[in-house]
Amino acid sequence: MKNKTQVAISIATVLLIAVITTITYLFDIKENDKNKTVQVDNTTTATENNTIQTSTSADKVNWSKYQTYEISLNDKTETITKEGVYKITGSISNGSIKINTDGNVKLVLSNVTITNKSGPAILVENSKNTYIELNGTNTLTVNTDEENDGAIYSHDDLFIEGTGKLIVNSNYDGIVSKDDLTIYSGTYEIKASSDGILGKDSVNIKDGTYKIESGEKGIKSTNANDKEKGILTIDGGTITIDSKDDGIHSNNIVTVNGGKITINSADDCIHADGLANIKGGTLDIKGSEGIEATSVKIEDGTISIEASDDGINATNKSTNYTAGVEITGGKITIEMGSGDTDAIDSNGKLYITGGKI
Repeated sequence: MKNKTQVAISIATVLLIAVITTITYLFDIKENDKNKTVQVDNTTTATENNTIQTSTSADKVNWSKYQTYEISLNDKTETITKEGVYKITGSISNGSIKINTDGNVKLVLSNVTITNKSGPAILVENSKNTYIELNGTNTLTVNTDEENDGAIYSHDDLFIEGTGKLIVNSNYDGIVSKDDLTIYSGTYEIKASSDGILGKDSVNIKDGTYKIESGEKGIKSTNANDKEKGILTIDGGTITIDSKDDGIHSNNIVTVNGGKITINSADDCIHADGLANIKGGTLDIKGSEGIEATSVKIEDGTISIEASDDGINATNKSTNYTAGVEITGGKITIEMGSGDTDAIDSNGKLYITGGKI
């Protein structure tokens, strides 16, 4: 009788453990399902209450789901207030295209000519993302003011690509975004009395052909208030800059991963207040100084510098970095002018562990 009682107790214990385990497992599934992580377009994004949160970047936008409109410019300002894809042709002799919407807008420019004597040719007052696609040859000529000081001026994120060409003539800046500016492709001829290409929070150049003549800086990113912003990145393309000020300038970080870059500058060819990081590409630069930053790091690339002051200069411009030069690779040729000039000048530490100089 004693053995039967023990067996009954053992069976009841096993059954109780099984019930508790099953309830716990089902509860965990329910809780995980409420706040699960979903993989969308190779990007992991958190979700709440089974609502997928997708990226709002223009390069993730499925434009086939948007209404398409065709606009033939007829010498008057066009104002876009609805999201969608706009195929633009024709010309404006004194006016602009204005965008003011909470949605995404894509402009497809096909042989468009816009002249504006009192403002930008394309003005993005408000949008989630603005995307410009270039077809044929498009020409923008402006006489604008200091408030909206670009031939293309966007208050929000701006993305540009295409197989076409964009010619810009501006009495102030050429292409401006007050947030992030990304250029994927296209051919650009920019003449600007001030800066050629400017993205406040970031400039990202993926590819394309650029000829920039600027009265001040050639390509610039300016945000110095956020350590994660003010970043200028060049991944490829053929870039030629003739500038009266810095050729490539960031108030934070400049990174060159590739491309062919030719600069003739009256000041610094490549300048970063924080970090200038050269990871690849071919650089042929001539200026007062070649590369200047608080921290200069060269990992790879073929770099030819002709300078009248310092070729490579690490000097204190930012408290976020320690002054120094680090060279771990690449082929570097430096030709200096006469006088009190330095090929490599570090106002901190100097490390050379690789490369050919």
